Amino acid sequence: MRVALCGQARECQQQGDGDLHGGAAADSEEAGGGDRGPARGSGPGPGPGAGAVTCLVVLIGLPGSGKTTLCQALSRCLGAQALPLSYDSLLPAATDAWREARLSALAAVEAAARQGPRFVLVDDNMYYRSMRWQCYQLARRLRLGFCQLYLHCELEDALRRNAGRRDAVPREVVTRMAERLEPPAGARHPWERASLVVDAAATDLQQVLRFLEAAAACPVPALEEPAEPSTPLPGPLHCADVALRKLVGQRIRQAGPTHTAALIAARRRILEDIRAGHIPLPEGDSVCLQDFLQNFLP
Repeated sequence: MRVALCGQARECQQQGDGDLHGGAAADSEEAGGGDRGPARGSGPGPGPGAGAVTCLVVLIGLPGSGKTTLCQALSRCLGAQALPLSYDSLLPAATDAWREARLSALAAVEAAARQGPRFVLVDDNMYYRSMRWQCYQLARRLRLGFCQLYLHCELEDALRRNAGRRDAVPREVVTRMAERLEPPAGARHPWERASLVVDAAATDLQQVLRFLEAAAACPVPALEEPAEPSTPLPGPLHCADVALRKLVGQRIRQAGPTHTAALIAARRRILEDIRAGHIPLPEGDSVCLQDFLQNFLP
């Protein structure tokens, strides 16, 4: 598999230190594009190390893109240091309580992360950025390492591979997922800087292993505890509305008034989804809330 790193993740891997999750601004390359040529250098994969911390490794991609194959290959290389978790085994085949089921799966990820210094390989489609944000917030709360492996794959290739599987996902579901998939974009969303684009057409496991080692060496900064409020705080829906109004105002100033109607409509749709429970709001301050909500704006 060939690989391409987001800007800040590339710097951290090449230098062997640095901050994958903040600090200097990333370059303009998005994780969904850029140079996918083979990276320079070679070397052994990560070992346990005296200062090793648990690192959440979130796999992203369509059914049939090769996530499980990569997860199995990494598990063989890492041995006891890897704990693979497949959401297929954690989520029920069909359920109306989709939000509760994903929260239960996330709790299983947290339980695995608390077992010790290992790589927790989270194998799921994770096609919405909000799904990955929950894993990032978990890493932030527990001071874990965090990174993402995006299995880039053309839709037709994914459909062909998926059709040959015993538990094939319906074709229309894969197609709809491809239309909605949000690739990592570290330049726009700094928390996604530690992302690696993996192309299943070639193979370079050593590159992926070195990337995981770099991510484990850069734990996500902890979220500061907010001061105890002297007066009751407004409800979460009100806080979301205030945050969205600020974000929409910023977008209108940046993009111009021609986008005003679309942004206002998007704000109303997001608030409706929050009210219906389809978008679980993260814990944290207003900055954390704005970082989360901007993922849903066009």
